[in-house]
Amino acid sequence: MDHSIQRNEPAKSRKHGTKISTEGYLGSRVVSFDGQSVGRVDFVFTGSGTESDVVSVAAVARHTRGPRKPSLWKLVPIHDAHIRPDGTISVPYGRGMILSGPELASAPADLSTEMANKIKAHFSDVHYAVDLRGSLPRKPLPASGAVKFKGGATRKDDRDSEESLISSPIPGDEAFWHSSEAAHWAQAAQLIGVGVQLSGHHNVLNEWEDDARTLLIPRLESLKRGDPWPQARIAFEKLGLLETFLSVREEPLARAGELSTIQSQLWEESYLNQNGVSSEAATALLYSGLLSPSELVRISSASQLSWLLDDLEGDMREHLIQGCRSDSHTVQMISASALGRHEEDHEVLQNFIDPQSNCDTAEPAHTSTIVHGTWAANGIWWRPEGDFFQFIKQHVSTDLYDGPGYFRWSAKWKKKERRGAGFKLEQWLAANVVPHPGTKIKEFDTVFAHSHGANVSLSAGLVGAKITFLVLLHPAIDRRSPREMQLILSNISGVLAFFPHFDLTVLADRSLRGFPKHDDKVTERQIPGWFKHDALLDPYTWHQNGLINDLNYYRDQARDRRRDLQI
Repeated sequence: MDHSIQRNEPAKSRKHGTKISTEGYLGSRVVSFDGQSVGRVDFVFTGSGTESDVVSVAAVARHTRGPRKPSLWKLVPIHDAHIRPDGTISVPYGRGMILSGPELASAPADLSTEMANKIKAHFSDVHYAVDLRGSLPRKPLPASGAVKFKGGATRKDDRDSEESLISSPIPGDEAFWHSSEAAHWAQAAQLIGVGVQLSGHHNVLNEWEDDARTLLIPRLESLKRGDPWPQARIAFEKLGLLETFLSVREEPLARAGELSTIQSQLWEESYLNQNGVSSEAATALLYSGLLSPSELVRISSASQLSWLLDDLEGDMREHLIQGCRSDSHTVQMISASALGRHEEDHEVLQNFIDPQSNCDTAEPAHTSTIVHGTWAANGIWWRPEGDFFQFIKQHVSTDLYDGPGYFRWSAKWKKKERRGAGFKLEQWLAANVVPHPGTKIKEFDTVFAHSHGANVSLSAGLVGAKITFLVLLHPAIDRRSPREMQLILSNISGVLAFFPHFDLTVLADRSLRGFPKHDDKVTERQIPGWFKHDALLDPYTWHQNGLINDLNYYRDQARDRRRDLQI
């Protein structure tokens, strides 16, 4: 399909082996391999290849996206399609794959070679085909879902649960038709993606623009803070779903199929805005998520609704409290962040903080260190006895400080706590690190900072701590003025930030992940895998993605930069 494709030429149906007129396709309904409706064919484009290799592409109408917005046509190959007895055209692709593919806002006379190549690349790439009803597509496609990583660290303390790193996410409303672990991660992503916008934090989502497009996150206007239920009720009533929703709410587990139907319709209204209530439908989608059998999905909904509430309601509050007691690291972090904004001193949060956070001084050394994030005070991974700590010390930084006075801080969520911890980190540097030979300069060689540990490290730089190389793992960065960031980076010779696709914990927290793009000291690398906030605390992730080599390359540059300054 590397040639231009003309419109409305004869096509061949490989299923029936007979010539049919492409006009026979026009107006026909297109369904995915599992029977989900995609839309109706408005145009057909047919390639000029040989008879044995005819390539036809249908432009499937997706209706309007809202007032004064043009229709969209999704482009889908139909040369491997077959006609069902009811006259619908079944294609060997999932609905989400089609909706995330190439599209047109107007219908040209032909498709360019460039567009043809885009279609070819999208539908031959490593995508998914999730089976809903036991039927497999005629053309096998790689399955979406979770990859269970073997080896690496033994899970302990706050990371005990086996959470999978998702390799290929399920986009759009297709996620709501499944009950797999991969589907629950994708549902949580939809809920957090719409929640970020409803609370008015569009700039946070913008940092994940490519991921949001892959996931088909609806684009929404924000809502006023207060009581979101009246807005959700508007959508339920407008779409004729209120009675069903209230009924399903009484026994959600027994009526999971009806819940999926409700969620699919709410997502579609959020995405297409066919009835002019997209933001209200997204709010209703959050309420529907509270009925999910998945703890991750329920907590994702509750956390996003908490951003729209002036005060936590009884049920919402209870969801978050129970989430803090979860075995899932992701659920714990999202719950603690949401509950901590409203009730920082709640007793359940005391398990995640260190009220003392004293750092004893020990024998000075030229050293590297680890800085944990919020709600991680009870963790072991960042302590000298932790698996991740030992991995870093053995394979990455042999000077990682492992004495009794290793650095730790309160791990409370408030910004003032993180800034105060930055000052303590600078003091720890002064007490525990020897100067470079022949100088009075004390500095860290490498600081490994996870999540909000990034802000602790940056705040240390703001008050004068010298850091040769700062490694950020799943960074959750506070907003700072350009002048403040400039002062910080004047004390840091190099920054390398690692993060996965669409980190749910960072998004739920409304933190930023990035730095000023123009600064050549800063390198960002997005690793394969989606959603998890602790993937980079697993040594397997480092080995699998060659991160040690990346780190050594950029650290050498930072060390050279530091030496040049000292000369």
